[in-house]
Amino acid sequence: MSRLFTVALRNLARQRRRTALTGASIVLGVGFAVFVTAFFNGMIDMMMRMTVESSIGAIQVHKVGYVDSDDPLKQDMPEDKAIVERIANVAGVKAVAPRLQFEGLLNNGTRASVVLGTGISPKEEYAVCPGRKNEIGADAITERTGDQMIVGGELAAALGLGKGSSATFLTPTQRGSSNALDATVRGLLTVNLPMMAKVVSIVPLDFAQELTRMRGRVTEYALAVDDLQKVDAVAAAVQQELGKEYEVQTWREREPAGAAAIGRFNVIVAIAVLVLFLLVGSSLVNSMLMSVQERVSEIGTMMSLGVRRRQVLSIVLTEATLLGFFAAIIGAMIGLAVVTWLHHRGVMFAPRGSTPLQVFPFAGVSLILKTIAGAVVGAMLAALYPAFKASRLSPVEALRTV
Repeated sequence: MSRLFTVALRNLARQRRRTALTGASIVLGVGFAVFVTAFFNGMIDMMMRMTVESSIGAIQVHKVGYVDSDDPLKQDMPEDKAIVERIANVAGVKAVAPRLQFEGLLNNGTRASVVLGTGISPKEEYAVCPGRKNEIGADAITERTGDQMIVGGELAAALGLGKGSSATFLTPTQRGSSNALDATVRGLLTVNLPMMAKVVSIVPLDFAQELTRMRGRVTEYALAVDDLQKVDAVAAAVQQELGKEYEVQTWREREPAGAAAIGRFNVIVAIAVLVLFLLVGSSLVNSMLMSVQERVSEIGTMMSLGVRRRQVLSIVLTEATLLGFFAAIIGAMIGLAVVTWLHHRGVMFAPRGSTPLQVFPFAGVSLILKTIAGAVVGAMLAALYPAFKASRLSPVEALRTV
């Protein structure tokens, strides 16, 4: 085996120019594959965190039947410290926040608009969804009591509201009657989803409970987790802790459109990497065919001296494997260096009509190892035909090319 590697390395060293050109294509392909995958990893992570940390939370807990209910306010739960403690004690749960979701109208005195409101307890809410506070900044709600509200930018524009303006919530209560309360605009919320920007409003939890006449009641608990990649396991543990009376859903179940978008990104990454490897593979096939063609007489001499066809096959395959392995390591290291630099700096871009977003590409050890392994396997597959062609040469015909 060691002799086989020695012969393969010697052959690669003899054809330095072709080895360098082929190796460079593998280096570029692997480096770019690492970069593209890492960039999309950052994009996917940003999308997940935007979804989870801006409004939904990693996990939501409701009373069974809440999601499909025609009257969600009647599927309420007690705002109970004991329940919060039970949830918080589950391994992997980082924070728990009570909420009360309601809907109705927001009236400025002359016209009204549909509103979807959320009553929050600020300290707990911003621990679960820090994106809420980051988007609002200094105008974020700081107390769970009071008559202040945060409204979406488009909703405020539609009703002519600004900071300090007053408007009236008109909302159905749990018992079916209506209730109205005045609130003052504390700040405006920038929402990247246009439809939500037209209806969203955030108020203190006590205000929402008084408006809906649901003192001491909530409609959901939102959870933050230590590791978003383990959200399914944590959700299952929370479900087991609370029992069948409650329904536990992850952010993917609560926001299937976002989960589907992330799935599409993963498919795009896979296709992009596959195309890169096909391009690199075609370059390697061409290089190995040329190498075999130039060494026809040499291969004929080897076979006439007793070297078997399978040994010729092994030599060519080993050359391709070694070239793919070393070039892949160099390419992966270059790609990792670029990704690490960009991770610390961030990549800023501004989609049309949305707030600027910053992506932090990242590549884990598993990505590097998979990319190197993929390059090596790809090199072996690409060399199969040239190796087979070399092994099928006739010694007599090969020697005639001398």
